[in-house]
Amino acid sequence: MSNAINRDVLKRAILELLRSDWEFRRAVAAELGLLEILERLERLEERMAEHSRATLALQEQVAKLQEQVRMLQEQVFKLQEQVVKLQEQMAEHSKAIIRLESRIVELQRLVNIVAHRFGLVTEAGLKETMKTVIEEILGVGSVSKLTLRDEEGIVYGYPCEVDMDVVVRDTRHVIVEVKSRVDPGDVRIAALKAKLYEKFYRVKPRVLIVGGFISPKAYEAAAKLGVEIKPAVETEA
Repeated sequence: MSNAINRDVLKRAILELLRSDWEFRRAVAAELGLLEILERLERLEERMAEHSRATLALQEQVAKLQEQVRMLQEQVFKLQEQVVKLQEQMAEHSKAIIRLESRIVELQRLVNIVAHRFGLVTEAGLKETMKTVIEEILGVGSVSKLTLRDEEGIVYGYPCEVDMDVVVRDTRHVIVEVKSRVDPGDVRIAALKAKLYEKFYRVKPRVLIVGGFISPKAYEAAAKLGVEIKPAVETEA
């Protein structure tokens, strides 16, 4: 009976020491082979804590990087918008330059037309100025000079040599007249040249007059005689 009591007392004493005495617990754990396991567990806990701290730091870095990436994406998007706007502005500037170049060409034509009226530019110089207009209308700038003998006086009312500028392309025959000023008389002469040409070649040609200053009556005559008039300089509405 006393042995059982002593055991109970001993158990309670051991349990109390295990609860209250850290060195005793370590001594018991060492005897039982648990100390090494506990130490390993402690080291694992420390490593896990370090890993947790490192993971948290990495997560913070990733969050910062994600924020930086987001900001960069916003900057790239803004830059793309700016590039698009610049491209649109460049396109508008290009159109403006083309319009300006066109106006300069027309101004040069106008200057040459006026100069021709005052005898400062030759007939050949005026025709060279109108070359681009002819190209725009006919798709060709090469004009051949033709001289026909008008024995019946169809054009001027008496027998003479008649000069005319002609474009022949495929089956198209076009008589081209270039004038600094176009009056009804010029339209009539151009139409008569077409009759003379038709008499020689059995082909009715198209008649085109490219002019600088064109009188309203010239347009009326052209409509009646089947002559086409093209202004060398387009007037703005």
